[in-house]
Amino acid sequence: MSSFFLNFKEEARKFNGKLHSEFSRPFRLRCAWEVGVYACNMAAEAGNVWVFSDIVDFSYVNEIPMRVMDVVDVTDNKNSKAMYSKVIRKNLSSINIEFKEHPSSETLVANTDVTCILHFRKA
Repeated sequence: MSSFFLNFKEEARKFNGKLHSEFSRPFRLRCAWEVGVYACNMAAEAGNVWVFSDIVDFSYVNEIPMRVMDVVDVTDNKNSKAMYSKVIRKNLSSINIEFKEHPSSETLVANTDVTCILHFRKA
């Protein structure tokens, strides 16, 4: 397996700005892997949404280390220029994702239908 996709979908009434998924069987990632947001659709006020996750390595944003997975334009159907981030876990039994309109804000993008597709590939 050299790449795979994970799909996430949540209705507006349940979406609080975070997605969490636990897998019945963990994904075992041998070698180095990276992940990017293949597609992300939601009705956010701003066109760009910052996507954070606990499975990626830290990146620096304005000299502050953050677990940024990608910055996506949620008005597009497909993220044509995905920013791939290093996956730091070799056994994925769960994943947590947060969506923010600004990286330094504590406010999450919420109360909207969301569909997010992650693409995992060998580095």
